[in-house]
Amino acid sequence: MADQKLFAGHAVRRIRRASGLTQVAMAEALGISASYLNLIERNQRPLTAPIMVRLAERFDFDARTLTGASPGGGAEAIRRRLADPLFAGLSVDRTQIEDWISAAPDAAEAFARVFDRLASGDGGEALRSGNDTIAPVREAIEKWRNHFADLDSQAELLADELRLASPDLYGAITDRLRTRHRLSIRILPVDVLPDALRRLDLHARQLQLSETLDPASRSFAAAYQLAELEAGDQIAALVKGADFSERASEKLYHRHLCGYFAAAVMMPYARFCGRVRQPAMM
Repeated sequence: MADQKLFAGHAVRRIRRASGLTQVAMAEALGISASYLNLIERNQRPLTAPIMVRLAERFDFDARTLTGASPGGGAEAIRRRLADPLFAGLSVDRTQIEDWISAAPDAAEAFARVFDRLASGDGGEALRSGNDTIAPVREAIEKWRNHFADLDSQAELLADELRLASPDLYGAITDRLRTRHRLSIRILPVDVLPDALRRLDLHARQLQLSETLDPASRSFAAAYQLAELEAGDQIAALVKGADFSERASEKLYHRHLCGYFAAAVMMPYARFCGRVRQPAMM
Protein backbone atom coordinates (compact mmCIF):
# COMPACT_ATOMS: atom_id res chain seq x y z
CA MET A 1 0.00 0.00 0.00
CA ALA A 2 1.10 3.53 -0.78
CA ASP A 3 0.68 4.69 2.82
CA GLN A 4 2.79 1.84 4.28
CA LYS A 5 6.26 2.61 5.51
CA LEU A 6 9.06 0.57 3.99
CA PHE A 7 11.89 -0.47 6.28
CA ALA A 8 14.61 -2.19 4.25
CA GLY A 9 17.87 -1.39 6.01
CA HIS A 10 19.37 -4.82 5.31
CA ALA A 11 18.75 -4.41 1.58
CA VAL A 12 20.21 -0.90 1.48
CA ARG A 13 23.30 -2.04 3.34
CA ARG A 14 23.75 -4.96 0.94
CA ILE A 15 23.58 -2.59 -2.02
CA ARG A 16 26.12 -0.25 -0.43
CA ARG A 17 28.59 -3.01 0.36
CA ALA A 18 28.21 -4.58 -3.07
CA SER A 19 29.14 -1.17 -4.49
CA GLY A 20 32.18 -0.92 -2.21
CA LEU A 21 31.01 2.34 -0.64
CA THR A 22 31.23 3.75 2.85
CA GLN A 23 28.12 5.21 4.43
CA VAL A 24 29.51 8.69 3.80
CA ALA A 25 30.05 8.02 0.08
CA MET A 26 26.63 6.45 -0.43
CA ALA A 27 24.94 9.23 1.52
CA GLU A 28 26.55 11.81 -0.76
CA ALA A 29 25.32 9.92 -3.82
CA LEU A 30 21.78 9.90 -2.43
CA GLY A 31 21.86 13.52 -1.28
CA ILE A 32 21.30 12.72 2.40
CA SER A 33 23.45 12.82 5.52
CA ALA A 34 25.54 9.85 6.61
CA SER A 35 23.74 9.81 9.96
CA TYR A 36 20.38 9.56 8.21
CA LEU A 37 21.64 6.70 6.05
CA ASN A 38 22.86 4.97 9.19
CA LEU A 39 19.36 5.20 10.66
CA ILE A 40 17.88 3.77 7.45
CA GLU A 41 20.30 0.82 7.52
CA ARG A 42 19.38 0.16 11.16
CA ASN A 43 15.65 0.22 10.27
CA GLN A 44 15.10 3.28 12.44
CA ARG A 45 13.91 5.32 9.47
CA PRO A 46 11.80 4.18 6.51
CA LEU A 47 12.78 4.61 2.90
CA THR A 48 11.05 7.58 1.29
CA ALA A 49 9.95 7.52 -2.34
CA PRO A 50 12.64 10.03 -3.45
CA ILE A 51 15.40 7.96 -1.85
CA MET A 52 14.08 4.79 -3.48
CA VAL A 53 14.16 6.53 -6.86
CA ARG A 54 17.74 7.72 -6.31
CA LEU A 55 18.79 4.22 -5.23
CA ALA A 56 17.34 2.75 -8.40
CA GLU A 57 18.89 5.43 -10.62
CA ARG A 58 22.36 5.51 -9.09
CA PHE A 59 22.86 1.84 -8.25
CA ASP A 60 21.01 0.13 -11.13
CA PHE A 61 18.79 -2.33 -9.32
CA ASP A 62 15.12 -3.23 -9.26
CA ALA A 63 13.49 -1.23 -6.46
CA ARG A 64 10.89 -4.00 -6.08
CA THR A 65 13.56 -6.18 -4.46
CA LEU A 66 13.49 -3.86 -1.44
CA THR A 67 10.10 -5.27 -0.47
CA GLY A 68 11.39 -8.83 -0.26
CA ALA A 69 11.15 -10.89 2.88
CA SER A 70 13.44 -9.98 5.75
CA PRO A 71 16.31 -12.39 6.53
CA GLY A 72 15.12 -15.30 8.63
CA GLY A 73 11.53 -14.10 8.34
CA GLY A 74 12.27 -10.96 10.34
CA ALA A 75 13.03 -10.15 13.96
CA GLU A 76 9.95 -11.84 15.42
CA ALA A 77 10.62 -15.11 13.59
CA ILE A 78 14.24 -15.20 14.76
CA ARG A 79 13.12 -14.34 18.30
CA ARG A 80 10.88 -17.41 18.29
CA ARG A 81 13.82 -19.58 17.25
CA LEU A 82 15.95 -18.13 20.03
CA ALA A 83 13.27 -19.18 22.52
CA ASP A 84 14.54 -22.77 22.08
CA PRO A 85 16.00 -24.23 25.33
CA LEU A 86 19.41 -24.38 23.67
CA PHE A 87 19.62 -20.60 23.99
CA ALA A 88 18.22 -20.37 27.51
CA GLY A 89 20.21 -17.95 29.65
CA LEU A 90 21.14 -15.72 26.72
CA SER A 91 19.77 -12.21 27.03
CA VAL A 92 18.97 -11.50 23.39
CA ASP A 93 16.25 -8.91 23.06
CA ARG A 94 14.41 -7.72 19.97
CA THR A 95 16.69 -4.71 19.53
CA GLN A 96 19.75 -6.93 19.35
CA ILE A 97 18.02 -9.17 16.80
CA GLU A 98 17.07 -6.17 14.66
CA ASP A 99 20.65 -4.89 14.88
CA TRP A 100 21.92 -8.33 13.85
CA ILE A 101 19.58 -8.50 10.84
CA SER A 102 20.65 -5.01 9.83
CA ALA A 103 24.38 -5.57 10.33
CA ALA A 104 24.64 -9.12 8.97
CA PRO A 105 21.50 -10.14 7.06
CA ASP A 106 23.12 -13.13 5.36
CA ALA A 107 24.34 -14.47 8.72
CA ALA A 108 20.84 -14.10 10.19
CA GLU A 109 19.36 -15.95 7.23
CA ALA A 110 22.00 -18.70 7.53
CA PHE A 111 21.19 -19.13 11.23
CA ALA A 112 17.49 -19.42 10.45
CA ARG A 113 18.02 -22.02 7.73
CA VAL A 114 20.31 -24.18 9.85
CA PHE A 115 18.02 -23.99 12.87
CA ASP A 116 14.93 -24.86 10.82
CA ARG A 117 16.69 -27.77 9.16
CA LEU A 118 17.81 -29.20 12.50
CA ALA A 119 14.42 -28.65 14.10
CA SER A 120 12.69 -30.50 11.27
CA GLY A 121 15.05 -33.44 11.61
CA ASP A 122 16.18 -32.96 8.02
CA GLY A 123 19.64 -31.78 8.87
CA GLY A 124 21.45 -33.80 6.26
CA GLU A 125 23.84 -36.66 6.85
CA ALA A 126 26.62 -34.47 8.23
CA LEU A 127 24.35 -32.87 10.82
CA ARG A 128 22.79 -36.19 11.83
CA SER A 129 26.18 -37.85 12.23
CA GLY A 130 28.61 -37.69 15.13
CA ASN A 131 29.70 -34.29 13.80
CA ASP A 132 26.48 -32.71 15.04
CA THR A 133 27.63 -29.97 17.39
CA ILE A 134 24.27 -28.78 18.68
CA ALA A 135 22.65 -31.95 20.07
CA PRO A 136 25.43 -32.67 22.63
CA VAL A 137 25.24 -29.09 23.86
CA ARG A 138 21.49 -29.29 24.22
CA GLU A 139 21.90 -32.52 26.24
CA ALA A 140 24.50 -30.90 28.51
CA ILE A 141 22.20 -27.96 29.20
CA GLU A 142 19.21 -30.19 29.88
CA LYS A 143 21.32 -32.35 32.20
CA TRP A 144 21.76 -29.32 34.45
CA ARG A 145 18.19 -28.16 33.74
CA ASN A 146 19.90 -24.95 32.70
CA HIS A 147 20.61 -24.11 36.34
CA PHE A 148 24.29 -23.81 37.15
CA ALA A 149 24.24 -23.05 40.87
CA ASP A 150 27.96 -22.26 41.24
CA LEU A 151 27.82 -19.79 38.37
CA ASP A 152 24.68 -18.22 39.82
CA SER A 153 26.34 -17.78 43.23
CA GLN A 154 29.47 -16.20 41.80
CA ALA A 155 27.46 -13.95 39.49
CA GLU A 156 25.26 -12.78 42.38
CA LEU A 157 28.30 -11.93 44.51
CA LEU A 158 29.76 -10.01 41.62
CA ALA A 159 26.45 -8.23 41.02
CA ASP A 160 26.37 -7.13 44.66
CA GLU A 161 29.93 -5.77 44.43
CA LEU A 162 29.12 -3.90 41.24
CA ARG A 163 25.95 -2.35 42.62
CA LEU A 164 27.76 -1.28 45.79
CA ALA A 165 30.37 0.43 43.63
CA SER A 166 27.81 2.29 41.52
CA PRO A 167 24.06 2.29 40.84
CA ASP A 168 25.00 2.44 37.14
CA LEU A 169 25.67 -1.22 36.28
CA TYR A 170 27.34 -0.49 32.94
CA GLY A 171 29.58 2.11 34.55
CA ALA A 172 30.51 -0.29 37.37
CA ILE A 173 31.39 -3.06 34.91
CA THR A 174 33.43 -0.61 32.85
CA ASP A 175 35.39 0.45 35.94
CA ARG A 176 35.99 -3.16 36.96
CA LEU A 177 37.28 -4.11 33.53
CA ARG A 178 39.59 -1.10 33.58
CA THR A 179 40.95 -1.41 37.12
CA ARG A 180 41.15 -5.20 37.50
CA HIS A 181 41.78 -6.37 33.97
CA ARG A 182 43.33 -3.35 32.24
CA LEU A 183 40.63 -3.36 29.59
CA SER A 184 38.87 -0.26 28.35
CA ILE A 185 35.60 -0.22 26.44
CA ARG A 186 35.50 1.56 23.12
CA ILE A 187 32.35 2.16 21.08
CA LEU A 188 33.07 1.91 17.37
CA PRO A 189 30.98 3.02 14.37
CA VAL A 190 29.43 0.33 12.22
CA ASP A 191 31.83 1.06 9.34
CA VAL A 192 34.79 0.20 11.58
CA LEU A 193 33.11 -2.86 13.13
CA PRO A 194 30.86 -3.97 10.26
CA ASP A 195 30.59 -7.71 10.88
CA ALA A 196 30.51 -8.00 14.67
CA LEU A 197 28.75 -6.48 17.66
CA ARG A 198 31.69 -7.05 20.03
CA ARG A 199 35.38 -7.75 19.63
CA LEU A 200 38.21 -8.20 22.14
CA ASP A 201 41.44 -6.54 21.04
CA LEU A 202 44.07 -7.72 23.49
CA HIS A 203 46.82 -5.81 21.70
CA ALA A 204 45.00 -2.52 22.31
CA ARG A 205 43.58 -3.79 25.62
CA GLN A 206 40.09 -2.88 24.43
CA LEU A 207 36.65 -4.44 24.44
CA GLN A 208 35.24 -2.95 21.28
CA LEU A 209 31.46 -2.66 20.98
CA SER A 210 29.33 -1.66 18.02
CA GLU A 211 27.53 1.65 18.17
CA THR A 212 24.39 -0.23 17.13
CA LEU A 213 24.10 -1.89 20.56
CA ASP A 214 21.54 -0.32 22.86
CA PRO A 215 22.47 0.38 26.53
CA ALA A 216 21.15 -2.97 27.81
CA SER A 217 23.03 -4.86 25.10
CA ARG A 218 26.25 -2.99 25.90
CA SER A 219 25.88 -3.95 29.55
CA PHE A 220 25.34 -7.58 28.57
CA ALA A 221 28.38 -7.58 26.26
CA ALA A 222 30.54 -6.09 29.02
CA ALA A 223 29.19 -8.60 31.57
CA TYR A 224 29.93 -11.40 29.10
CA GLN A 225 33.55 -10.27 29.07
CA LEU A 226 33.61 -10.36 32.87
CA ALA A 227 32.31 -13.92 32.70
CA GLU A 228 35.27 -14.98 30.59
CA LEU A 229 37.71 -13.20 32.88
CA GLU A 230 36.31 -13.89 36.35
CA ALA A 231 34.39 -17.14 35.92
CA GLY A 232 36.70 -18.67 33.37
CA ASP A 233 37.89 -21.52 35.59
CA GLN A 234 34.38 -22.59 36.58
CA ILE A 235 33.16 -22.37 32.99
CA ALA A 236 36.16 -24.34 31.74
CA ALA A 237 35.46 -27.04 34.35
CA LEU A 238 31.85 -27.33 33.21
CA VAL A 239 32.91 -27.56 29.58
CA LYS A 240 35.51 -30.22 30.40
CA GLY A 241 32.99 -32.17 32.47
CA ALA A 242 30.60 -32.33 29.53
CA ASP A 243 33.25 -34.38 27.69
CA PHE A 244 32.31 -33.27 24.18
CA SER A 245 33.89 -35.08 21.25
CA GLU A 246 33.90 -31.97 19.06
CA ARG A 247 35.71 -28.70 19.63
CA ALA A 248 32.78 -26.85 18.07
CA SER A 249 30.46 -28.20 20.78
CA GLU A 250 32.88 -27.01 23.47
CA LYS A 251 32.89 -23.51 22.01
CA LEU A 252 29.10 -23.39 21.76
CA TYR A 253 28.69 -24.59 25.36
CA HIS A 254 31.30 -22.07 26.51
CA ARG A 255 29.36 -19.25 24.86
CA HIS A 256 26.14 -20.43 26.48
CA LEU A 257 27.73 -20.47 29.95
CA CYS A 258 29.29 -17.04 29.51
CA GLY A 259 25.91 -15.70 28.44
CA TYR A 260 24.29 -17.42 31.41
CA PHE A 261 26.75 -15.76 33.80
CA ALA A 262 26.30 -12.35 32.15
CA ALA A 263 22.52 -12.59 32.43
CA ALA A 264 22.84 -13.57 36.11
CA VAL A 265 24.98 -10.49 36.76
CA MET A 266 22.37 -8.25 35.17
CA MET A 267 19.44 -9.99 36.88
CA PRO A 268 20.64 -12.04 39.88
CA TYR A 269 18.52 -15.17 40.20
CA ALA A 270 18.03 -15.17 43.99
CA ARG A 271 17.13 -11.47 44.12
CA PHE A 272 14.70 -11.86 41.23
CA CYS A 273 13.01 -14.89 42.80
CA GLY A 274 12.81 -13.09 46.14
CA ARG A 275 10.92 -10.22 44.53
CA VAL A 276 8.57 -12.54 42.66
CA ARG A 277 7.78 -14.60 45.77
CA GLN A 278 7.46 -11.66 48.14
CA PRO A 279 3.87 -11.67 49.49
CA ALA A 280 1.75 -8.65 48.87
CA MET A 281 1.40 -6.26 51.81
CA MET A 282 -2.09 -6.11 53.31
